[in-house]
Amino acid sequence: VSKDHTNILKRYVIPQYNYKIRENTDKIKGDREKELGNTNGVHPVHWLDEGLTKLLLDFCKYNSAICELHAEINLKELFDYLADDEAARISFINKLSEIKNSSEGRLHELLKAKNIFIDRKFPVLALLRRIVPYKSLDKFVEILENDSYRRRFRDSNIALLIGGRVFDEWGKRQINRIKALIEEHPRLKGHIGILEDYNSYDAVTIFQGVLGSIMISAAGKEASATSMMKVLLNGGIVIGSNDGAIPEILIDFNQNEYDGNGFLVSYGLRDESQETKPSAESLLKAFEDASSIYYGRYSNDNPLG
Repeated sequence: VSKDHTNILKRYVIPQYNYKIRENTDKIKGDREKELGNTNGVHPVHWLDEGLTKLLLDFCKYNSAICELHAEINLKELFDYLADDEAARISFINKLSEIKNSSEGRLHELLKAKNIFIDRKFPVLALLRRIVPYKSLDKFVEILENDSYRRRFRDSNIALLIGGRVFDEWGKRQINRIKALIEEHPRLKGHIGILEDYNSYDAVTIFQGVLGSIMISAAGKEASATSMMKVLLNGGIVIGSNDGAIPEILIDFNQNEYDGNGFLVSYGLRDESQETKPSAESLLKAFEDASSIYYGRYSNDNPLG
């Protein structure tokens, strides 16, 4: 559960069981030796791309240490093996590139079938969540409303796929405002797609094909969403604010280029509703950083990035 919910439980609901409650603590200078909270999880059999599954199992044939009992993949052993064997590393990267290109193609076929136009040459970031205030879709609206930010977003050569259940007028306003801004600024077309009927069936194709998942929220409000886990399974990245399960999962490329798996979005000042929300500037910078990772992702200078 979220930090705010945890505090309510500790104070008012089950104070006699406080000793059993483990909480997330913020990262301190990148130190990941911290007390962790309990999070949700996802099942690899359901979410992992079949081609990627086959690729991982194929490498078990070359080095049995990569696979543990019951063919579970030991990723640390795999990455250590690839780091030490240049030929194997190049082969793995080339095959992974083919798999990701194929999954990106299936994603764009799905979007085309739904009459959603996203330019095929742009990598896609998914912002597929319940559209409620604390999940902070308004921060992306803020980027589009600012002339300088909007140009930077467009120049990043990425695309954003937005969707999720709308519960109230606030959510409708955000979606309608994004649609209006696309019409007002035609050069945004191809950079933004709105998925009106996001569902669990299409989610498999989406999370296998996107570059990354965006997981931002007002401070203390997020529990443990799972979209970022589905993306990470398939070689994608996470863009998130330091709340919910993000402290346990995200390793910022800017702090650790070799082990990085995403970009951390910092918080801004408390707003008029007394919420501390992610910074629009920091979110935009994460988009730009994600673009840099994508267009250089198969470079031999950072082969496992």
